[in-house]
Formats: sequence, C-alpha cells, structure tokens
Amino acid sequence: MLEQIGHLSEQINELLQTKEGKDFFDSISVYMLNSTEIASDKYKEIMETISTQAEQQFVSTAQRLRYEGIEKGIEKGNRKTAMKMIVKGYANEIIAELTDLSEREIENLRELNRIK
Repeated sequence: MLEQIGHLSEQINELLQTKEGKDFFDSISVYMLNSTEIASDKYKEIMETISTQAEQQFVSTAQRLRYEGIEKGIEKGNRKTAMKMIVKGYANEIIAELTDLSEREIENLRELNRIK
C-alpha cells in the first residue's frame, strides 16, 4: 500500500510540472469540492499525505474558488442595489458611481426588467 501511495505521489508531482497538468488537477479538485460533501479541510489532509506539491496546488485552487465566490457575491449585491435604485428613479450616472457597474450594465438591467 505504501509503495502504491509513493508511486501515486510521484505521478501527481510529475503531472503538476506542466500547465496542462495543473489545469487538470484543478478541474479534479473543483469537481471533488462541488460534487461531494467532504469538507475542504479533509481534502487538504488527503492531498498532504499524497504530496506537498499536491496539497499546495489544492490550497491554491480552493483559495481561487473562494475569491471568485466573493467577487460574484459582491457583483450580485451591486446589481441588486442598482435594481432598487432603478425602481426609485435614480439616473444611470449616479447608479454607476455608487455600485461600480458600468452605465451599459445598468441599461441592460433596465432592459431586462423593462424599467425605463
């Protein structure tokens, strides 16, 4: 069993030497995080036992996913605020200044919600 884990570690380290390998590893990590109920801490422990390089790549992927999630949440909040401001009759210029959305994005929100 230990011999197999050692061999797996070598293969993963070799895989992580290329951009394609890292992308593949990231895809597998994202799939594992999204399709199972195992906590990310547990995956980190598993990756750590396989190899330090695998653990580092997994942590990097998890951090990127968290950051992207935060960014999407902020963007969604800005759109929600913009919609409230549209309903209250604020001008696109003011909405853009307060929400960091472009005037084009605000106009798209108006069109999508048929509020002029």
